[in-house]
Amino acid sequence: GWPIGSADGVVAGLDAGLSPHEEFADRLLPGWNVPDGNDQFADECSSHGTHVAGILAAEGDNEQGVAGVAWRTRIMPVVVTDGCSGVESWVAEGIVWAVDQGADILNMSLQYSAGTQVLADAVAYANTAGVIQVAATGNSGQTDDVKAPARFPETIAVAATDNRDQHWLSSSSGPEVDLAAPGWRVYSCTNTSNYGYKSGTSMA
Repeated sequence: GWPIGSADGVVAGLDAGLSPHEEFADRLLPGWNVPDGNDQFADECSSHGTHVAGILAAEGDNEQGVAGVAWRTRIMPVVVTDGCSGVESWVAEGIVWAVDQGADILNMSLQYSAGTQVLADAVAYANTAGVIQVAATGNSGQTDDVKAPARFPETIAVAATDNRDQHWLSSSSGPEVDLAAPGWRVYSCTNTSNYGYKSGTSMA
């Protein structure tokens, strides 16, 4: 049969928080907000994290909305931004926290140009712990411009395709790209019970 994910799997969403959408609210684990230093993970950036979580884990076969890639997977929200932006050290701290809390997979739908040593060290830490790390290549539309942490060798760098299965014009590309997935006008969860379209390597 078609794999729908396991309840044993824990995916940490390093993002701007998420809303407890009815498609996955019952599978949310305790989270952490790095900038605020507390466990509040409300979505701080126009449902970005909620949309990504829906693509990942929205319930399937429930006659509503969308079906995510893994219907049973549990989600660990890790807020690494203040609003829609943040610094690499917050992502690094979030990576270490998620790994130490037992995450199996890290999803990082975020992009940074510098690729600091502190972020590289955190990615290396997760890799040593056997944690799978998936990251968006970025939305610069430039060639040979894969952003951090996607460009680090330990992560799976995901670029975006359009509705014609071609390279999405705004997707960053380069030799570090490991795979590409749909990233143009993807339908997923917003707020706590709504749905909408978003585009970006985040969605891919």
